Amino acid sequence: MAEPRGLQAADRLLAAAVAATLSVLDLPPEDEAAARLADTYARAIDDARAAERWADKVLAKVDPESDLFDE
Repeated sequence: MAEPRGLQAADRLLAAAVAATLSVLDLPPEDEAAARLADTYARAIDDARAAERWADKVLAKVDPESDLFDE
């Protein structure tokens, strides 16, 4: 079954993959900050992908000659 536009399966998100990987690693306490940073970056990347899809959808509906398109 096809996914609705703009949505993505949770198992295709980077944050989910990072979380799954970190959950099986036996990291020492001194690596906790790096693990949290990896999680933060993964979530930021996923959020950016969602914003990009939304912006593409909006731009597809806007006349390229309008001031709104430039904004």
